[in-house]
Amino acid sequence: MPPSKRRKTQPTRFPCHTCLSDRASRQFPDYNPTEACAHLINTCTACLRHYVESKVEGEGGAVAKPGSGVQCPQCEEVMDRGDLKMAMSKKGWERFEELERRWIANNTPGWRWCLSPKCREGQVHEESSPMSEAAALAELGVDAIYYSTLADRRTRPNAAAVSWLVKIKDKVKAMLMPQPDICACHACGAKACVACDRPWHEGETCEAYRARIKGRASEEDATLEVIRSRTKECPKCQRSIEKNGGCAHMMCTQCRCQFCWNCLEVINSKNRYCACPSFRV
Repeated sequence: MPPSKRRKTQPTRFPCHTCLSDRASRQFPDYNPTEACAHLINTCTACLRHYVESKVEGEGGAVAKPGSGVQCPQCEEVMDRGDLKMAMSKKGWERFEELERRWIANNTPGWRWCLSPKCREGQVHEESSPMSEAAALAELGVDAIYYSTLADRRTRPNAAAVSWLVKIKDKVKAMLMPQPDICACHACGAKACVACDRPWHEGETCEAYRARIKGRASEEDATLEVIRSRTKECPKCQRSIEKNGGCAHMMCTQCRCQFCWNCLEVINSKNRYCACPSFRV
């Protein structure tokens, strides 16, 4: 007799307390929303993710505030930053980080984000205050009383003292000159000009830098306009094609598609002519 057929057992399903649907065990996370949760895992992965991301989007900065979080959907415990990251999708977590960065920037006096596109760090920057003459002399290691005595016009110092005094005066004058306010990132070292909130422009005023950048942007816009006027995308593979002369019947060198340059209609054995009203290929 043939061996008896074994009946396939259906996998055990569990109800999700949020969507009220029966789910397979693999559709639930293998962890509770927080380590402090004492209840069973009764919210499926999809519902937990949707719940958390909806809370973040709806409450915004209140959730992103450091030390805050989202209440567990099943109890009063609060999901912290690490819990949220585990529950959220990559896109949702990026949104949370953006809200977090925005909250920090709006609520921390003197906060500045690094302007380098490769760095996402920030720090508190204190504006540089002008140096006093006494501080400059102290930094140079010069006795302030001796300096004042020699600088007094009523005194008659010898030639060596006069020469020394002139040098010290020049150094002090240079140190008292307003210094550019530069913020150097503690993480990557990138420098930024605080005055114009742009990358540091060594040896160039803010006005000159802005004019140069504006001129470069205008040149780039003009170049893009020339490229747009001379190139079009193949209607089949979207490769950029440049037309340097000849008729409007074009052939893409990548996919061999033939088309009309004017209306971009594909030309083949079934469609020998394009739809241009005043031109036939």
